[in-house]
Amino acid sequence: MIASTCVIRQGVIMAMLAMMLHAAPAPAVEFNINAIDADVRGNINLAAFAQAGNIAPGDYLLDVTLNGEPLPDRYLLHWRTVPDNPVPQLCVPPSLADMLGLQPHILHSLPLRDGCVAFDSHPEITFTLDQANQRLVVRIPQAWLAYNPRDWTPPSHWDPGVSGVLLDYNLFASRTHSHDTGVSRSLSGYGTAGINLGAWRLRSDLQYSADSTEEGGTSHDFSQPQLYLYRPLPSLGARLTLGQSTLRSDIFDGFSFTGATLQTDERMLPYNLRGYAPQVSGLAKTNAHVIVSQNGRVLYRTDVAPGPFVIRDLSDAIQGTLDVRVEEEDGQVSTFKVEAASVPYLTRQGQVRYSLAGGRVDAQGGDTWVEPAFTSAEFSWGAFSQTSLYGGLLLSDSDYRAASVGVGQNMTWLGAISFDITQSQAQLPHRAAQRGNSYRVNYNKRFAGSQSEVSLAGYRHASRDFMSMQDFTRGGPEPGETEKETFSLTFSQMIQPLSLSLLLSLRNQTYWEGSSSNTYSATLGRSFDIGRFRGISTSLSLNRTEDEEGEADRQIYLTVSVPLSETGRLGYTLQQDDGVDNTLTYSSTPNPDTNWSLSAGDQGDGNGVLTRANYQHRSALGELSLAGSYKREEYNSLSAGWSGSFTATRHGAALHRNSAADAPRLMVDSDGVAGIPINGGVAVTNRFGTAVIPSLASYLPTEAQVDVNHLPDGVDVRNNVMRQTLTEGAIGYRSLKAVKGRYAAAVITLQNGTYPPLGSEVVDEASGVPAGMVSEQGQVYLQGVTPSHRYRVRWGEAGCSLTLPETFSGEGMLLLPCR
Repeated sequence: MIASTCVIRQGVIMAMLAMMLHAAPAPAVEFNINAIDADVRGNINLAAFAQAGNIAPGDYLLDVTLNGEPLPDRYLLHWRTVPDNPVPQLCVPPSLADMLGLQPHILHSLPLRDGCVAFDSHPEITFTLDQANQRLVVRIPQAWLAYNPRDWTPPSHWDPGVSGVLLDYNLFASRTHSHDTGVSRSLSGYGTAGINLGAWRLRSDLQYSADSTEEGGTSHDFSQPQLYLYRPLPSLGARLTLGQSTLRSDIFDGFSFTGATLQTDERMLPYNLRGYAPQVSGLAKTNAHVIVSQNGRVLYRTDVAPGPFVIRDLSDAIQGTLDVRVEEEDGQVSTFKVEAASVPYLTRQGQVRYSLAGGRVDAQGGDTWVEPAFTSAEFSWGAFSQTSLYGGLLLSDSDYRAASVGVGQNMTWLGAISFDITQSQAQLPHRAAQRGNSYRVNYNKRFAGSQSEVSLAGYRHASRDFMSMQDFTRGGPEPGETEKETFSLTFSQMIQPLSLSLLLSLRNQTYWEGSSSNTYSATLGRSFDIGRFRGISTSLSLNRTEDEEGEADRQIYLTVSVPLSETGRLGYTLQQDDGVDNTLTYSSTPNPDTNWSLSAGDQGDGNGVLTRANYQHRSALGELSLAGSYKREEYNSLSAGWSGSFTATRHGAALHRNSAADAPRLMVDSDGVAGIPINGGVAVTNRFGTAVIPSLASYLPTEAQVDVNHLPDGVDVRNNVMRQTLTEGAIGYRSLKAVKGRYAAAVITLQNGTYPPLGSEVVDEASGVPAGMVSEQGQVYLQGVTPSHRYRVRWGEAGCSLTLPETFSGEGMLLLPCR
């Protein structure tokens, strides 16, 4: 028993009661009411304190944690009275039971009584109320939970999001004045518009470009590369796509078509069981636009500074051959290809991965001879612990078919390898039937001890008569482009003691007509310290490209970067291709969202100095990029880019940073409170209290965290961490318990002139968020209050409502009648 003979002063009673509650080791708690002033002993509501974890019957909106981890949703839970038990009992709804990730045999063994799931047959599963944090704490033995590795949640926790509309856009404009050709202007943009309705997602890719010159006038081009509808199917571990799409195949060459696809989605697996995303690396001679596309569809576009560049954030769903186009600011254009083939097609023992597709092939560039209807199917079966068997079939209604079989083998410390054979049969008009074979080997090995990795992304040998579906629809391969061999190799090595990194890559393509194209690159980088200069970085890149005509382009790029301060660096670059360029650059990063640079260099042509300036800034609304260059008596150019997104649901609308169309995004609603920064300022609530966090991971738990140290004055946020696992393309939604207002001391009086019982709770009438607790003589300290706002005072089954005055200064004591 807890006893006290102290005289409790006004304003301290609430703290004393809280101490009583936390100090009580027994379920039932007794109070010595002599500790309370005699004139209020008859008007005390101690029911909430008499039993640890006790709660008045009714509905409560609570957060839920499972074994210490928060569940993504808040739940409206009901406590009800039951016979022969003075303590109200929790009613666990089926919707909450389904989200607990129980093993199927455990979940199915739980009976349903009066609409509530009964857990009394499993006393090891406990539900504890944490009233102070408005949270229900659930504890379940780990062995009773479904497979749930770290950083992954089972499908029962995935949220398909809310319905809404979205637009992701990228805009670019440039102006170049050449002393030879005059002024040229360019305006371009691409993006995706979409609608979410339940688990369904409708997407339309959009591309536009306009170019004008003094000599040739203006040209416009608008296209809609893809219009498609898709939805995740978690129960099948797959994605269903309807409409225009590209065949995503681990076996056959991809092509555009209109139809349907049902394909296993690896992203629904735990992270460590997924594949990898392709990487694009290259070398830019000047400020350049880099465009990555596939079958005419732009997948990625970015601006890069002169020198080596690496693009690592492509989607892991991309497969096949990617076309990379580098547009230099002086008008030069270079192109190359990158293989995005996956590592060996291995599947866990006993499981099957599959892809089914059907429809009609789409014309590409107007050069298609025929657009056949087709069906395709492919699979990979984990036959043994280290061995997978896979194959596929591609059939059309226009005298084309292909079949493939292969095997993948995990050789443990030797790496993983796969081998497959594909045979095609095609009949073109006025030609004899052609039958050819293609042989392919994939290999991957990561040497953990030496921090190196070798990846043979693909070696393929095709006979002269082998034909892909894309070649067939064009009436055969282009003249001089009958592929014979394709070989690509990437090797990376990190030598940690020397802070040295090495990256080697090559791609070789040969044709039966005798021509070939080759790309070789090597990059060596090292970081070191000299005296007070910490973090000096150097890199050396060697590039050689040979096209089908036998012309070679060689590039050498050397860079040294020295830190001058915490935000500024001085760099020197030497570039050799047609000539030798020497450039000095100063760059600054005053904050994580802003960087700029100035450079001047001699291109070794005797025509003066080339100067450049670059600026990039990211805000909660999008990303701005500016670039300019000037070379006397040759050319000058200016360019600007802006990327961003717009998302709207029934909960609100907001402009925000750019988000990939198929990546989930999270809308946060603060009930009208503006200026709340989230995730380090990635998103900030607008004037309507809405913010959107872009580009979250599909099927992986992600957290959104309020930056409590940078909240606006007078704003308080109760749930500053939100955790959610969203499906692909979802618009998630979370409500912030944000309060904006003043703190006020008040006295609450009832209609009969008395006061509410001591311990009564004051809550926001609209949201249910607690605002204070009544102490002696109706005194209460309210937090986050605003003029004319309504509150509810409740004790047990009884209660009353009050309204704050239209104006108050926040000083002195308010007198609030409660009716």
